[in-house]
Parts: sequence; C-alpha cells; structure tokens
Amino acid sequence: MKKFKQIIALGGGGFSMEQDNPLLDNYILSASGKPNPKICFFANAGGDAQDYIDKFYNVYNKLECIPTHLSLKTPPEINLEKFILEQDILFVGGGSTRFLLAQWKTYGIDKIMKKAYDKGIVLSGMSAGAIIWFSDGIFNPTDKKLMKLPCLGFLQGSFCPHYDERTELRFSFRELITEGGLKNGYGVEDYCGLHFIGKDLYNVISSRKGVKAYSVRKTSKTYIESELPSTYLGINYKAVPKNENLNLIKEFVYNINEHDIDEMLKYLSDDHLMTDSSGIKIRGLKHLKIAWLDFFIHFPDYTIEVSEIICTETSAAIFGKAKGTYWQKGELEERNKFEVPASWQAKITDGKISEWKVFADVQIVRQIMEANN
Repeated sequence: MKKFKQIIALGGGGFSMEQDNPLLDNYILSASGKPNPKICFFANAGGDAQDYIDKFYNVYNKLECIPTHLSLKTPPEINLEKFILEQDILFVGGGSTRFLLAQWKTYGIDKIMKKAYDKGIVLSGMSAGAIIWFSDGIFNPTDKKLMKLPCLGFLQGSFCPHYDERTELRFSFRELITEGGLKNGYGVEDYCGLHFIGKDLYNVISSRKGVKAYSVRKTSKTYIESELPSTYLGINYKAVPKNENLNLIKEFVYNINEHDIDEMLKYLSDDHLMTDSSGIKIRGLKHLKIAWLDFFIHFPDYTIEVSEIICTETSAAIFGKAKGTYWQKGELEERNKFEVPASWQAKITDGKISEWKVFADVQIVRQIMEANN
C-alpha cells in the first residue's frame, strides 16, 4: 500500500482534555490504515510529566492500538532511530515548543522525525506538539510579547493552537502575520484539528460541534481570517478516504494553467455557474468557453499557484495566488504584471464542478488596465 506523508495537528483536545471522548484519538489511529497500529507518545514538551503519560495510557489502553511512550527525563539507553521508525503513529503532547525543540536537537530526534515523515509514519500532536511540524510557531519569552519561533518546517506556514481559550494568542497571532513576522497560517480552537496529506490540507476535524479552525493570511495592510469547513466526528460520521474531488480540482487548475479550454470544460457540469472576482456570473458551457477565451487573450500568461486545497464530498476551498500580465498592443510588459493572493470556492455535484467562485483583490488589475487605456 502506498504510504502518504501525513500530519494531524490539534489545536487542543484528544486524550489529555477529553478522557471520555476519544473521537480525535480514534481518528488519528485510523489514519495509519492499520487495524492495531503502534503509537508512541512524546510528553517531552511538558517535561515528561508522569500524570500526562498516565492520561495517555488511560485512554489508549482501551483503544485498538499498541501504545508506548518515549521519555527524555534521563538519557535514553535505546537506539532512538530504530525505536521511532518502528512505530506507525507518533503523537507529541503539549507544553513548551521551545523546550521541545531543544530536547529533540540534543538527541537528534528532529532529524529522525523527518525520516519518519518521509517513511509515511503518521505524525500528530496537540498544542506545542502541533506547532512543531510547521515552519513558524509562537512563544512567550519570560512574559514578554509573543514572538516567532522557527520550527521543523515539514509544513509551510504558521500554527496557533487554543485559538479560542487564550485570546492573547489569537490577537498576537493576527498581529504577527499582519506585520510580516509570521508566515500565513492557521488558528485552531480546542477540540479541532487539521489533517494534512502531503502539502494539502485534506480535512478539518472536530470532536465537538461548533468548534472552528481558521486560515489567517496577510493582506496589504491587515489580515484576512477565514473559517475553514470542518467535519464533526460524532454521530453518523463516516471516514472519508482521500477522495476523487481533490484530483478533480487539481486537474481543473492544471488545465486552467495550460489554457486548455476544451479540457477545462470536461470537468464542469452542463449548468456550471462561474462567479468572477468582480461578482459577474456566467452560466452554461457555451458562455463559459467564450468568457475563458476572452480572458486568456487579455492575460496570455495567467496562472494559478495553489498552496492548499480543502475538500469535502460536495465542495472544495482552494487557496493560493493568481498572477499574469495584461496584454496590450502585442506586448507583455513588466509594468503590466500582477500577482495577488486569491482563493476559489467550488461546489461539486456528481463528480463535476457545478460552481466556481473567485475571491481576489482585483484593484491592482483594474489599475493596470486603466493605465493602458
């Protein structure tokens, strides 16, 4: 079976906060694809506190898995790389991300974790144990203003846990992104988590109704905080495999970038509705073909750069950049180039894209066009 690189990052929750609600824990176990996976708990960020380790065993001894843990209170007398790479899942607990990084670097565990990730071992964790997988985190140096903390960078961007409970985290996270101190990232409330497969955000999961996760992105002067569609793991939840919708969106975007209109139309329903970033609506394949042809004439090098795709059974959210050059009098001049943050929303019906909505700041493009007219 092909092994995917997977990371499940919880804002909070799981066994340490919900001893009687193992929805998130069971989801993590299911990601391994094995009936009785081996899972290792790392309580290092919390100083390997015994009560934290006991909570892990209290829950996971009752689940279908083989639980173990790795303590760094004293120098380990085992072959760390062999031990870690024999696991199916690695779960990293909360505490101090800064202390966790220092501990791991002392024993070379940071490098072993990269080998585990490349091997397809599921990486997971909550709070500090979620921050660690991203390129940017935040920490509080001796009660001063929260600051950027460079992390392992298996996932690009930043991560802020407890996005509901500790409001200073939320405000500081937004501020740091607005100022450019942190990369664009995610704010995740307790009892909610992000499941990445490769670089793609595959699923947003929750063990309680109403909890949320957000995409937080810098704009020219402030930030945009967008709620991410999520899946409640409770009543009637059915595990969604890596579905065909992700490939559908990727193929459609690929053909947009190839400017292959006939191929693009194959992925759209007959009554497809497109809404552009100016709010103009176009329905039906015949009208869409004319509209796309006109668009590509005016922007002959237009491309979409996707940074992440979130899919459900009936919809998708796409985040990234749109860039190109406004064609004028047979020339593609540097002054007519643009590159803007953008997102797209798709509705999927019977294996086809039935709606496609564009969100982007078109002011720059309008200014370029007006300057040439």
